[in-house]
Amino acid sequence: MTSISTYEKLYAFRKTKIYNQITSRQLFAYRANDKNIVYVDVFGAGIPHIGISLFRTKQDLRSYYALFGDYPNQDDEYIVYSTMSLLECSFSPKDMLPKQVYAEARQYLGKQAVLYPGLVAHNYMQASRAMEPEEESLCLEALDLVLWMAQEIHKDSSFLNHFRDCGPNEETLIPLFAKGQDGYSVESIAIANPFTSFYPLLTLPSKEKIQLTRQKPKGNNSLNVTFRIMPDNEETYVPVTLICQNSRPQKTYAIPPLEKCPDPLSSILDNFCDFILQTGRPQSIVTESIGTHEMLKPFCEAIDVNIQWKTPLYTQKHN
Repeated sequence: MTSISTYEKLYAFRKTKIYNQITSRQLFAYRANDKNIVYVDVFGAGIPHIGISLFRTKQDLRSYYALFGDYPNQDDEYIVYSTMSLLECSFSPKDMLPKQVYAEARQYLGKQAVLYPGLVAHNYMQASRAMEPEEESLCLEALDLVLWMAQEIHKDSSFLNHFRDCGPNEETLIPLFAKGQDGYSVESIAIANPFTSFYPLLTLPSKEKIQLTRQKPKGNNSLNVTFRIMPDNEETYVPVTLICQNSRPQKTYAIPPLEKCPDPLSSILDNFCDFILQTGRPQSIVTESIGTHEMLKPFCEAIDVNIQWKTPLYTQKHN
């Protein structure tokens, strides 16, 4: 359960309005008490959703900021989003919060509000949830740092010179803060520009399974495939499955991920390999999704099947 002191720090953060001075493109990092580096994004300028996001790996950071890249369709964009893990301390509308987080915030406030304070953990392809105690501790460290930064900016606005916009260069130097006995120290670290489109790298099935698949004779059929976003709810959150249309015989299959798997997208690939072992290796695999093409390309090369990206008809007409 979120502590009262955490709520108080969230309100203190909002009062600083630091999100009007440091933008979402001006990332920074801090060395947590466990010595790991945590990356931080402050958001709220020009939008009602106010807060900070914490990323515990560079991959999580890239998955989040890749959403600012250029994706040809919503499925591709959402697949990238679903591979991200982050911790969010924010003021959000009721419909953006998990039920438990909303209930705790409503109890703390004792009244209805437009925006509710809350700590939310977004985990790889799972439902958003309330934070665990160790996750809340990370957020408290970050809030303490941001409150200190706001004081430093108030004393001397040149403190903002530590922050640079990420992109369009390949690398950007961002400030890395660390708390010691005499207060915070700061140095610079380099991160790759996160504002670029990318697609998740899937783990291939075992070498034995790949070899068995390569030994299957090729048929005269083709498979039209695409990773597709499926309906989800707060209880069961498996947003992606692989839709597979066989040309001979004409039949459509849905290939889902394994349940409770730490890497659901790669488990879809493993299930797809099993599907090919059962039905035979196709002559080719075709997709209208550039994201599906990029994610399946290493697998298709491994099993020696040509994969083609076919521009959707509606795109051809627009062009």
